[in-house]
Amino acid sequence: MEPKYKEPAVKTPTAAQLTEIASQLGFDLGPAEIQEYKEVISESLLATYQRLNEIPDPKLPVKYPRTPGYRPSGEDNPCNAW
Repeated sequence: MEPKYKEPAVKTPTAAQLTEIASQLGFDLGPAEIQEYKEVISESLLATYQRLNEIPDPKLPVKYPRTPGYRPSGEDNPCNAW
């Protein structure tokens, strides 16, 4: 099956982004730990999101198709409410 989108569903965060997120959450992570988290995110989590993005949306059968309708005549609309 060809992917629905050519671009990845979610991009891998950069080391700077992960460092900023860790800092905002009160974690003091070194460069080795940031790299380890980056690898885990790109190998497992992002692959899952990409797979979900590739699954086609279900198409339910149309039971009652929409029609364009019609403009009511003066007899059908005596108070001009339509």
